[in-house]
Amino acid sequence: MSTNSGPPKWSSSDSTFLGFPRLPRGHQGILVDKCLSPRIATGISRFGQLTGLPLSAAFSDDAKTEDEQFLGAAGEAGWAVFTQNDKMLRNPVQMSTIRSNATRLFTLTNSHLGADGGGLVFGRWLLRIRRRIDQPGPCFWRLYEDKKIHDIK
Repeated sequence: MSTNSGPPKWSSSDSTFLGFPRLPRGHQGILVDKCLSPRIATGISRFGQLTGLPLSAAFSDDAKTEDEQFLGAAGEAGWAVFTQNDKMLRNPVQMSTIRSNATRLFTLTNSHLGADGGGLVFGRWLLRIRRRIDQPGPCFWRLYEDKKIHDIK
């Protein structure tokens, strides 16, 4: 068995990857991006068999964590990502990271909703989100109050 003495794959000089907690059997993990309130992660964890984790719990300095770092780490670990950054769709490096690590990403597209409104939109689509998390492969869903758009199914 070989050991790697270097930093974890998703660490950089600015931010250290702390890892993800082990999930109980049948549970799904959702990493909540730093652009959303950590209260959303707490709210996600209140639903049965879901674990919400704020980015600050997975990376020691979430303010300096690059999007590619947490997108790759989450996808590789089988965790979904909840964000408010739909600009990732137009960033080729981030989209490549999502695709190559099979990251399942769900983004709010209305930045004026606040934590409570964002939580309501997430809840509106929760059943479909949970079904999609169970399927392999990457996805990029933009969530609106009344519709969702699959940029990657």
